[in-house]
Amino acid sequence: MRTTLTCAALALALGSGPAMAQSGEITIWSWNIAASSLKATVAGFNKKYPDIKVTVEDLGNQPTYDKSIAGCAAGGVGLPDIVSIENGEAENYWSQFPDCFVDLHTLGYTAEDQKKFPDFKRTELEVGEKAYAMPWDSGPVAAFYR
Repeated sequence: MRTTLTCAALALALGSGPAMAQSGEITIWSWNIAASSLKATVAGFNKKYPDIKVTVEDLGNQPTYDKSIAGCAAGGVGLPDIVSIENGEAENYWSQFPDCFVDLHTLGYTAEDQKKFPDFKRTELEVGEKAYAMPWDSGPVAAFYR
């Protein structure tokens, strides 16, 4: 599964970047393994940021896209703080709704952070100098032959 996190408030806090707030709530829309993986990181995140309540909503793949597109079309109304989006879908969001997502550089995502991911994974997530999302993984694959 090629997944990307947008609105990097939690993603940056989980990585090397700073959390933007020391208290409050963060809501994430995701699905399946991505949602489960995010839920598994909440305890570690809360050790560093105990006053931030993180809610991961496992909506399912298509409902996440449907609700995200509807929210962007409505000018951001009803959207969560973070949305999981597959890389292949990311460009559709940036081209249709360029103002719906935050440039992660404004949240502390640096060139050093970007270098932690291969260029081919970032290509679909950046437009010009703006980084609207950061990769979840590099899409590793294994083939087994017996």
